Amino acid sequence: MGLLYLGLLCRTQPELPTPIGVLAYAEALLLVGIAIAEATRSDTANQVLSLLTGVLVAPALAVWLGLHFGRLAKRAPDIGERVQRTP
Repeated sequence: MGLLYLGLLCRTQPELPTPIGVLAYAEALLLVGIAIAEATRSDTANQVLSLLTGVLVAPALAVWLGLHFGRLAKRAPDIGERVQRTP
């Protein structure tokens, strides 16, 4: 559910890039596929989907989010400056 909400936030919030939302939806879909493959005892599908999730999509999503939030943190004003400006 968290990945679906992340995808929704990326589509509705201007601070987050839209392509990250697409990647989050893909990750959620892959996880559902893994659950279905596990329930149907399809070992090959489970292994392929797990490989795609663990090696490609999840790390790409984590790195992309980390880089994006790092850029946002560099642009944000210092907390001390914000406290001093408040009347």
